[in-house]
Amino acid sequence: MHALAGVLAALLMAACGGATGSASPSPTENLGADYGAIVTPSDAATAGLWSAVTAQSTDTANIRAAAKVCFDAYVKMNTNLLAFEKKMPANVQSDIEAARAATSKEIADLQLMTASTTDDQLMVAFDAYAADQTKFNSAFGLVRSDLSFPAPS
Repeated sequence: MHALAGVLAALLMAACGGATGSASPSPTENLGADYGAIVTPSDAATAGLWSAVTAQSTDTANIRAAAKVCFDAYVKMNTNLLAFEKKMPANVQSDIEAARAATSKEIADLQLMTASTTDDQLMVAFDAYAADQTKFNSAFGLVRSDLSFPAPS
């Protein structure tokens, strides 16, 4: 009788999404909200960087400071995306990996911006960052599509 109860308990846990070693997400998880919480801080930091670069009076100290904020936000986002990726179905994980790879490239660009010692170095690094934004936006567009989000406007 005890053996039958154990088997039934294991089957019940498997059917309800209990701890059976399954890596698939629970249907009650709100992956969209999780994704939003991950990317919103980096979106705000990116807006701050673009604002600093396009300001009427260019202040390289402000641009470097904004790049540092952006760098920190991207590092945190990339770390959080790694954990988020594990919640996603297998067919979506490669899109998250591509987004993380694009983020890593932008992190390197941002690091060059913050480490720059001349205005020319700063702007060369920013130009690389801006060019990498296309790949970044494309990669994150796939993730947004995977989550059935509309394209950003």
